[in-house]
Amino acid sequence: MRQLFTIIMILLVSFAYAQRTAPAAQNTFDAEQARVRVDLKEDIQNELDLDTLYPGNFFDAPGYTNYIWGQVESEGFFFGTNDYGDHGYGQHFPVSAPHEIYGAFYWFGAAAGTTGNVKFKIWEFDGEPGDVLAETEVPLADIESSWTLWPDPDYEDGPQPGAFFVDFTDEDGNPVIVSGDYLIGVDITDLDPFDEDVNELGNISTEIGEGHPDDLAWIWEADGWIQVSVYLDGALDIGILPVVYKEAVTYEVTFHVDLSLAIDNEVLEDFDPEEHHIMITGEMFDWTEPDPDNEDMVLEHLEGDTYAITLHLEEGAYEYKYFSDAIDDGWDGGEWPGGDDRMVEVTGDMTVEDYFGFTDDEVDTPLLDDITLNIFPNPASDVFYI
Repeated sequence: MRQLFTIIMILLVSFAYAQRTAPAAQNTFDAEQARVRVDLKEDIQNELDLDTLYPGNFFDAPGYTNYIWGQVESEGFFFGTNDYGDHGYGQHFPVSAPHEIYGAFYWFGAAAGTTGNVKFKIWEFDGEPGDVLAETEVPLADIESSWTLWPDPDYEDGPQPGAFFVDFTDEDGNPVIVSGDYLIGVDITDLDPFDEDVNELGNISTEIGEGHPDDLAWIWEADGWIQVSVYLDGALDIGILPVVYKEAVTYEVTFHVDLSLAIDNEVLEDFDPEEHHIMITGEMFDWTEPDPDNEDMVLEHLEGDTYAITLHLEEGAYEYKYFSDAIDDGWDGGEWPGGDDRMVEVTGDMTVEDYFGFTDDEVDTPLLDDITLNIFPNPASDVFYI
């Protein structure tokens, strides 16, 4: 009986899938032409350090298209309103570290209609979409379609506004915090039934077979969520691009400074490790005046005459200098007078070895007069004379 039930279920599932005709490309866009300007609109950046995430293989795709169901007569959009009564769709984004979502660009190749709201949502994702993390609604009448991903006033078929931006921040401007995988997409249950060129919404995707091999695109059917590969011969990625806070990549840079030469040469003749401090400041601290009470810039005593501090710095060049309250307070405690500073180029995790009060700068060396050397005996067995 159990085997018979399983067979019946398989037949029912197969029959349900068979109701849909094969998807066809309604409009196809060359990638180079579609990605005209890969930048964020200034009003969206709002002085924040934001970055746009590309779904799966979206950035490297050779082309994009607006897929419809049906080869001859349109039955609606693969990602959008259609005659199959889909509730929505979304793109899975794997997350390796928590980040903040401020909004997302949705690239619609078709948008028509004046009634109903489009519900933009972010779902938790653990093997499949789960609870809703965030939601915002936009009237269908306010949504613009575009044949280019980014704004292009000089497009061959007329100015294009670029992908439609959706703000996911709350009323206080706080972003959505995600600590694990999520699915970001659209709930279209509030829209009128599909009516070509009258009531429609269609999201652009990569071409079939150009998507990420992990099959990250999902459709929300009446019976639940399902990966789009059920209907396709290959994966694709949906044109949904989250806008997130861009965390700067930093490197561990350890500064070691040896005081021995400074002590021997009386630069630090009165230095007492129980009483005095070694400090560092520079561009990494916006040249904040050295202060022994500022723990962020005080070096730790390791052993002997060596002190060290580890800073987390972004890639780039930094001017800096060491100071000690054994010499004087504040700026007057510099390892040497004046504004000559040290320089370090940060390209990764690194350790910088310095001597307090001394640098490895090039110095002039005296030239010797020509001399003649006599070496004998030649050959020699164990002793020779110069």
